Amino acid sequence: MIHIVTDSTSDLPEGFAEQYSIPIIPLHINFGDQEYRDGVDLTPDEFYEKIRSTNDFPVTSAPTVAEFCDIYQQFDDKNTVLSIHISSKMSQTVSHALKAVQICDTGAKIHVIDSLNASFGLGNIVLAAQRMIQNQVPVDTILRRLEQIIQRNQVIFAVPNLDFLKRGGRIGQARSMVGKLLGYKPILGTRNGEIVALSKVKDRKHFPQEIVKLMKQHLDGATCIRGGVFHVHAEAAMETLREHIEDTFNCVELVTARAGAVIGSHTGYGAIAVAYYAAEDDA
Repeated sequence: MIHIVTDSTSDLPEGFAEQYSIPIIPLHINFGDQEYRDGVDLTPDEFYEKIRSTNDFPVTSAPTVAEFCDIYQQFDDKNTVLSIHISSKMSQTVSHALKAVQICDTGAKIHVIDSLNASFGLGNIVLAAQRMIQNQVPVDTILRRLEQIIQRNQVIFAVPNLDFLKRGGRIGQARSMVGKLLGYKPILGTRNGEIVALSKVKDRKHFPQEIVKLMKQHLDGATCIRGGVFHVHAEAAMETLREHIEDTFNCVELVTARAGAVIGSHTGYGAIAVAYYAAEDDA
């Protein structure tokens, strides 16, 4: 039997993990000397309240190897596990998962998969994997198709400023944009597992139009997509983005999701985003 494991940065649609019995291993968030498990000890609403009420900047860290072992020990030699996680260039999560596979001999065949993404960019890969499992696709074929989807999968996100990304150390190649915004609002993306600068707009109200423009450029004529829109404490803005996307593309699937505390720690308030890939040749 094939199972999926993922981490709390996947920001899956509400109820999805429960519906398909997908264990979610939480990343950690520290405010000062207080440590919380993302989505377990700290909900998004509680996180946003802490941001408002404390001067401590949140610091995130990967699940431990021991925590991965606890999850993997749920499985035995009758199971194959697809352990799908946040980009290895953004977190040590994949590294810790690989170490756990080496030292935790459960008998299960565990494949650790680097999504090269985060938030619903990762969640989009989890949904694709679950869809193939439901369709009884053989595991070797699932692995090959996931590799292809990971390469096609794109995230574009807009943030009010770069402050949280800079302080959290996850700014990646978008560092080139620091000091050059001069009142503009940045639009960023992911490429090869890192954050990159894509564009900028003068006002946040232009985020949806610019994101759709960038999607068109990336899709290069493709019009059929699978994906999702998600937000960090900006649901109304996310809905506007969703409407623009649905008006422009043939969306085989476009789910909505809310980013959790770990992602919010690196984007700050007001971020909106889309994760998608061309679905014309999707299984």
